[in-house]
Amino acid sequence: MGKRDFDKTDPVFHKTRKETQYELSHIVTYSRPFGWKGCFLQGLLSYNRTNADIDFFKLEELTVSAGIGY
Repeated sequence: MGKRDFDKTDPVFHKTRKETQYELSHIVTYSRPFGWKGCFLQGLLSYNRTNADIDFFKLEELTVSAGIGY
């Protein structure tokens, strides 16, 4: 969680921007899938949301990822 206050006026929107950001993420790792030595499976789920007083800078993002490593 974070908060940002900008000290200069945006040249396009003529406002000083303020933002609040929230992020939640989780990584899961599973060792030795299928009995394979030295390998792992990994999954990631992440959600990010930024609220800004200027609508152009609002953001909502969802990331899903999976991988295998050795």
